[in-house]
Amino acid sequence: MNYKLIAIDMDGTLLNSQKKVSNRTKEVLLKAQEKGVKVVITTGRIFVSAEFYANYIGLKTPIIACNGAIVKGIKENILKTFPLDKETLIEVVKICEEIGIYHHFYSEEKIYSLKSLEWFNAPVLEETKIDPSFSISTCSLNKISSIRDIKEDILKLTIWDKDQQKVKKTLERIQDLKNVSITSSEMNNIELTNRKATKGKAVEFLTDYYKIDRSQVIAIGDSHNDQSMIEYAGLGIAMDNAEKEVKEKADYITLSNEDEGVVAVFEKFVL
Repeated sequence: MNYKLIAIDMDGTLLNSQKKVSNRTKEVLLKAQEKGVKVVITTGRIFVSAEFYANYIGLKTPIIACNGAIVKGIKENILKTFPLDKETLIEVVKICEEIGIYHHFYSEEKIYSLKSLEWFNAPVLEETKIDPSFSISTCSLNKISSIRDIKEDILKLTIWDKDQQKVKKTLERIQDLKNVSITSSEMNNIELTNRKATKGKAVEFLTDYYKIDRSQVIAIGDSHNDQSMIEYAGLGIAMDNAEKEVKEKADYITLSNEDEGVVAVFEKFVL
């Protein structure tokens, strides 16, 4: 099969445990791009973080960020966006405040929170180790009603706590909301987007945009939020370190992110 679009998750897939892209990985991605293959970073991260890594690697194709809530070219206009409804966001934030669980939400370039953003401070950002000048704008809000005053579209809400019972309790309170998509990228978090925003739907949008058949698409991931694109793609691939449910949906299991599983995929199916 002549694969024309490869959608790659970042954390646990493209990046190793040190949150770095190996030189070998960078090399195969650029080789594929030179062949005309669309190599698409597809992540739950905020757009500017994904854009940083795309620039670092040298990729030219649009980026899927915030679990599919935004599809945008590097330094180009937005191709597609699915913001969260502000009233729904306020409803979920109120629940988080009642339970006492950490949460923050993203626009394209900024992170907002009603709590301290120490959890997201620069030492956590691996980007700063590559380029010390890199930063993500943050904004602490004084009250929930301030959400209505935010001019930017809010694309994603992340909820996190080391106490899994709090996470479970929060999920129980929000799981019946009708206009959100709920997923996760790790055991202790919950991620909410517009119900129309999933990685799978965003990959489908790009295949239509480029007039590529889904049979010519590879999707590679490791977490629950990757499952929709793995199911959509002609060849859905799970990392060896992927969650059990993700592996069950995949057509093929590659090596772990520590063993450069993305490289193995490109060498076997693309190059």
